[in-house]
Amino acid sequence: MPRVKRGTKRRAKRKKILDRASGYFLTKSKLYRSAKEAVERGLKFAYSGRKQRKRQFRSLWIVRIGAAAKLNGMSYNQFIHGLKLAGFRSTDISILFPDNTGTKDLALERNSKAPEGTAAGAGGGAVVGGILGWLAGVGLLAIPGLGIFVAAGPIMAMLSGIGVGGADRGTSSSDEACAQAGLDAIKSQLD
Repeated sequence: MPRVKRGTKRRAKRKKILDRASGYFLTKSKLYRSAKEAVERGLKFAYSGRKQRKRQFRSLWIVRIGAAAKLNGMSYNQFIHGLKLAGFRSTDISILFPDNTGTKDLALERNSKAPEGTAAGAGGGAVVGGILGWLAGVGLLAIPGLGIFVAAGPIMAMLSGIGVGGADRGTSSSDEACAQAGLDAIKSQLD
């Protein structure tokens, strides 16, 4: 049988295990055999933990949906029954409102304040970005030969400030309005 030299593969495999075990206690982070056992054990816990996390979030969502339904004078069961009557499939009913074909959009917002938030964010971003860009431009004007190119700095800073400010303020929507719209739709289905 010919001799096999493993070259860098052996070192790479061991290094990968030891990297995963970094932060473990004593020999579990330093010696390969102990590190390998600890990493394999940790990966088993991670696998089962991913399954448990789904269970825990589902129970948390049920509690939250039940509390919101109670505030509006119905039980969790009545709320879910209303969703099914409204045409939602069982797989589509969740706190996240997945975007599947054939589902109704419960998260439709009637009185959104997103446009006003976008305008306010864009205005604030323009002011802050313009000031910072102007300060940077004035500082760079002292460098000979770059004056023409630096003039674009404040403009670009202002435009990026408008974009960042608008995106930051425009994405905040009212969760209560979404929930209220959904509850109104379900109450009309139950009546």
